[in-house]
Amino acid sequence: ELIKTALPLNPGLSGNKLSNYHYFYDLLLAATFNISQVPVIDLLYRFYPLLFSLLLGIGTYYLVKNITNNKLAILFSLYFVYFAGSFGWIIDLVKSRELGGESAFWVNQPVSSNLNHPFAISLVLVVAILLLIKQITQKADFKTLLPIVLLVGALIEFKVYAGVIILGSLTLIALQQIIFSKQFF
Repeated sequence: ELIKTALPLNPGLSGNKLSNYHYFYDLLLAATFNISQVPVIDLLYRFYPLLFSLLLGIGTYYLVKNITNNKLAILFSLYFVYFAGSFGWIIDLVKSRELGGESAFWVNQPVSSNLNHPFAISLVLVVAILLLIKQITQKADFKTLLPIVLLVGALIEFKVYAGVIILGSLTLIALQQIIFSKQFF
């Protein structure tokens, strides 16, 4: 629908425009299709999940390297990003004697995070924002501020709750910098 028009029809209410829906991921797919003519099904299930997975790993590597510069921490972080999950399966095992618990704690498991495409891109954007925040706290410059604003704005459109978490974190960082470090940048 987005390939045809920027305001898609609501699939549940025929003839009504879809509104109050964060469709940046669908818009990204439509724009990529219009530019490349790669079939949407391939973009949706092959190329973008692979791209997001690679970007998440690369971003995590650089983030942990910037924060700790510890090779063991980098290896553990990459392991956790790609293979670790929650302990939600224990709840299902105790309650119903079955293995399950995919999202018992509202946590997508790494094996299925690319099935929720807005979630997958939100992880990539959060890591990119954290890298920029690390950079701006080390050296205050306005050149880093614009990419942070653009990425946070895009993050809100891809996955609102991730944007809320980042905005709350930025507020706490700003308060910490103002109150304790007396830096007003």
